[in-house]
Amino acid sequence: MLKRDPGKFTSIDDLVSFWVEHGHDPDLSELDYLNPGNAALELGNPALAYDILKQGMFQYPHNLGLKYSGALALARSGSITTAVNLVSEILLLLDVLDPLYADALSLAGRLAKDIWSKINDTGQRQEHARESMDYYNKAFVLTGKIYPGINAATMSLFCGKSQQALDIARQVRDLCRQQLSAGVKTDHWFHATAGEAELLLENYDSAQDCYRLAAQLAGNRFGDIASMRRQIRFLSEYRSHSGNILELLHVPVVLAFSGHMIDNKERTDARFPAEIEPLVRQSIRDHLEELDLAIGYSSAACGADLIFLEEMQKQKNETHIILPFKRSDFIKSSLEIAGQEWVERFEIVSKRATTLTYATQESYLGDDVLFTYTNRLLCGKTILKAQELESKAILLTVVDQSAHSASGGTLETLESWNDTGNKSIQIDLGQLRNNIDLPEDQKSRHSASGRHIRDNKPGNIQSLTSVRQIRTMLFADCVGFSKLQEEDTPSFFVNFLGQIAGIIKQVNHPPVFANTWGDGLFLVFEEVDHAAEFALCLREMVTATDWNQFGLPAETSIRIGMHTGPVYSAEDPIIRKNNYFGTHVNIAARIEPVTTPGSVYLTEQSASMLAVSANCNFTCDYLGMTDLAKKYGSESLYRLRRVSTVE
Repeated sequence: MLKRDPGKFTSIDDLVSFWVEHGHDPDLSELDYLNPGNAALELGNPALAYDILKQGMFQYPHNLGLKYSGALALARSGSITTAVNLVSEILLLLDVLDPLYADALSLAGRLAKDIWSKINDTGQRQEHARESMDYYNKAFVLTGKIYPGINAATMSLFCGKSQQALDIARQVRDLCRQQLSAGVKTDHWFHATAGEAELLLENYDSAQDCYRLAAQLAGNRFGDIASMRRQIRFLSEYRSHSGNILELLHVPVVLAFSGHMIDNKERTDARFPAEIEPLVRQSIRDHLEELDLAIGYSSAACGADLIFLEEMQKQKNETHIILPFKRSDFIKSSLEIAGQEWVERFEIVSKRATTLTYATQESYLGDDVLFTYTNRLLCGKTILKAQELESKAILLTVVDQSAHSASGGTLETLESWNDTGNKSIQIDLGQLRNNIDLPEDQKSRHSASGRHIRDNKPGNIQSLTSVRQIRTMLFADCVGFSKLQEEDTPSFFVNFLGQIAGIIKQVNHPPVFANTWGDGLFLVFEEVDHAAEFALCLREMVTATDWNQFGLPAETSIRIGMHTGPVYSAEDPIIRKNNYFGTHVNIAARIEPVTTPGSVYLTEQSASMLAVSANCNFTCDYLGMTDLAKKYGSESLYRLRRVSTVE
């Protein structure tokens, strides 16, 4: 038996190193799988947890603790259908008096509720609502705990069992009051639970008091507040005063920002002259005060970007800065041209930012596509955050409408944003220029360049044979390939890869590049939605195929990872085709190994690009920060699925 307490795993790297060293030991005990599996769950890596626990379930098929933790890992990674199957198996085998039984009931209730919330079919929704109600009710009867209790009450209401809902809600309310009287330490979830019980009982004043306190205790945990809001929205059909509670659970508007840089001394036609900086600042301040509370995503160039960030930070709002490339190049290309004062302001703002990330940490090299990539990222992140918080996504711009649209410029960003159907607000530089005394020929501009600095490219750009392009890379591999017997490998290459080749021929937008090695697959797509459609078609084919008929294991599955970023393309002298290379190809390759079998994982970059694309057939479920394979850092990962489907 391995002598390792899961509490001693302080990082995923620590856990992975330990598992690589000991994971193939044939003498591992059940705890030797359970402890590191649970540690991976605690450290926020459900994919790694499931890999460890699945191996343990294979070695110890009768250990229900391994099965429960495996189901929990699947639930947290968005593999709902597989988790449901596993929990159902556990409930059939567990003794009702086993403490794990009530936990499994609550997990089954949560999974049924997740499915209920994501599908549109009325009949199926009611079926899953009844399942959720039954599971939660059984867990409440067994444990007397308020959390399964409040879910049992609410799901009873959704199932048309009004009296049962009231009876359970009354029990939950009384339990909450008893705990308060006993001096039990409480948090925002406790008071939200008490508030939901009061709301079900139509005690609206008491419900508002509870939710007001829940919101105060939650502070800036806006994700938790959003979860409360979602529950209230579900209840609004049944309880008329729910709107008043929603006002208490205030979440911020999420802003994307894009604006022109301030004019440098060499500029002959005025666009953003220094004289109107106070007017721009006041306009931004007015809009922020009207919005009351906001989260902002922006770059940090001299001019409008920095003014926006300064005003956001004065109002104690979250600011998320995205730089297009490495810091030194950004300072040179987007700050120093306006003077050292702007560099100093950037340093202050960046230190106060909630987050500062890079679209790519490589050099600029004169590739203006990096500005386009950055603006699409910050717009996509804004939309994803707004969806997460059930809030509004708004683009605020400081723009000269008479300017020509340029790659990575504000007008290009505004045009792309308007295609998403979300609201935009424009602060018109032309109108502001008319408020000051400028020479007449500078009040309206007709420059052919939207970005006057972008023509000043670093000298080493001349040595490059190509510039970067925004592409989506897809990596996939066959789960279990390494365990195939020698005699099974011909069937794999003929049938498994043959089926993939068939999908490539069938899709409307095939990859611009495809390559394989062993069981590995590397594809490149021009557009992120083309990659998303192919990835889901591939996953659906693999999960729907009876592989036994091809002489392959029935459990044959696939992992698929996607990432979108700027990459180079050049002819590969070996395969004599255009190949793709660069840092972002390497990032894409590190997603697939941490993906749960049968799933499609994608980076926040790909999810953001999908959010601003015109294709609305996909949705992305946030999985959290996940450490990538081979110690390649960590990324915010999402699970890709079709809208109104559950996997």
